[in-house]
Amino acid sequence: MNCRRILCTLALFSGLLVTSYAQEVQPAKAKFDANRSMKNIRADYGLYSYLLSDDQPSINSRLLEVTYTRRFWRHLGYRVGAMVSPHAGGYSFLAGMPVALDLCPGTMSFGESLGYAAGLSVADAVVDGLSGHPEDIGSDILGNLLLVVFRRIEFYGGVTPAWLRGAEKPFSCTADLGLVVTIPIWRFGLNITPAFHYALTKNVFDANGKPVRTIMSITGGISYLF
Repeated sequence: MNCRRILCTLALFSGLLVTSYAQEVQPAKAKFDANRSMKNIRADYGLYSYLLSDDQPSINSRLLEVTYTRRFWRHLGYRVGAMVSPHAGGYSFLAGMPVALDLCPGTMSFGESLGYAAGLSVADAVVDGLSGHPEDIGSDILGNLLLVVFRRIEFYGGVTPAWLRGAEKPFSCTADLGLVVTIPIWRFGLNITPAFHYALTKNVFDANGKPVRTIMSITGGISYLF
């Protein structure tokens, strides 16, 4: 009887020790780190402009784009989405599906970006002083301080197959190269996205009948990081 009680006591004590140890070694729930963000969803709105030659005015329209980005290897990932541009190129509307490779070197913390901007400012001040252009120091410092605000930068390149309603040849495709600059605010971000697009198909023509190849866009929006 005594042996049974001793064994039960030892078993109970051992169980309490194991439970206590498991609770101690269980890692705490990690806080969200924008540097380790592997995915984001982004919604942007802005300007989509066909640039004409021979001093002809550009053909401007609005652009709405929603994209999903996921990194699959270190800083490299892919970017897919949908875009709509009413009255693109003077036609009814343009609807497409952008597909691209995305490179995100990372997100600097506030302290890292501040230190980096300070180091660049000192270097620029020395160079401007030695080169005899001290009037450029202020603008260089202002430009470097933007790094403190825009701390996440992404580069992407890909193609956008699309449908241009109203055009004689409605199938359209562009090669795209863009830059996404983000102000991270915890899981959210405010974005500015300038991009260059080269028309691979002949859909829009200028007054001289030449196909318009050069397209520029700039959008702003919000993203969710996760």
